[in-house]
Amino acid sequence: MIKLELPELLFDKQKIYGHLTDVEKKETQLIVNDETEALVLYEAKNSEITGSQKEMLDKMMAACKFTHNKVQYMNVNGAKIALGQLLGSKVPKLVLLFGKLPLSGNLGQLAKHQPVNLGGVNVILTEQLDKLEVSNADKKGLWETLKMVLNIK
Repeated sequence: MIKLELPELLFDKQKIYGHLTDVEKKETQLIVNDETEALVLYEAKNSEITGSQKEMLDKMMAACKFTHNKVQYMNVNGAKIALGQLLGSKVPKLVLLFGKLPLSGNLGQLAKHQPVNLGGVNVILTEQLDKLEVSNADKKGLWETLKMVLNIK
């Protein structure tokens, strides 16, 4: 076994595309870290998003002026999302929900591309990644909403 003097550097500056579920409990397990400015929640059946979807998300986050280490990606994979528990005491600028994800509490009635501010966190619902990837109208609608919420010129 190789001993690492600074193991925290092993994944330094690398995006980690997380997977949220505990198969038995079907509850979210990952907590937002202190560095997170944008939280991206999506559902991918085989726990991976495609290369083109990753590229689309990376470009979108870069256009929103989020550096790669400030964005956290999570596959909810059917788990019920308790946003308050997930965020804990952290307050990212943005939470993007891709598709009608199973939300607990009163978040179930979000309208597409209509931002909702919850305790200083802007929550935006949009299409599932596979649908967004092929829909220019939805991409434009999401981009316009992101520009408004994040004051992008």
